Amino acid sequence: MGAQTVFMERVAQCPEDRYAGPAILDADDRQLLGCLRAFARKAKLAPRLDLDLACALITPASDRAETVYGSTLLRALDALATRSVMFHMGFDAKPSFDELWLLRIVRLFQQGDEAGARFLIAGRVPAQSRHKIAFLASRFAQSLGDAPV
Repeated sequence: MGAQTVFMERVAQCPEDRYAGPAILDADDRQLLGCLRAFARKAKLAPRLDLDLACALITPASDRAETVYGSTLLRALDALATRSVMFHMGFDAKPSFDELWLLRIVRLFQQGDEAGARFLIAGRVPAQSRHKIAFLASRFAQSLGDAPV
């Protein structure tokens, strides 16, 4: 029996790869994604942000907390991420990796998994800015409430 035949027999015994591509978003995630995309559009047009000052001045006004934290978070990511964060503009467009990344961070904070959210942030944000981004993402998630958007 040749080496190639043995190899092919072993491959045939491997479990089937069950990865079916990106997860399909439910209605709540699609709504949150639309909200994040709107904040991303505004962030591209807004002037540069002094993140230290912004974090110090933000007050959690109940009627505008979601907007303030969301727009500040997206402006900060636009300025501080190690590479450009890609957001699509159409509501029906397939989510980008970056959109799914941020959506997952928000959901982890909503579920109380701060360590998981901070781990994801660490992969894209320089060390000196991670705490501020985590603060903004956490507050944004809290402003949405325990229930999905």
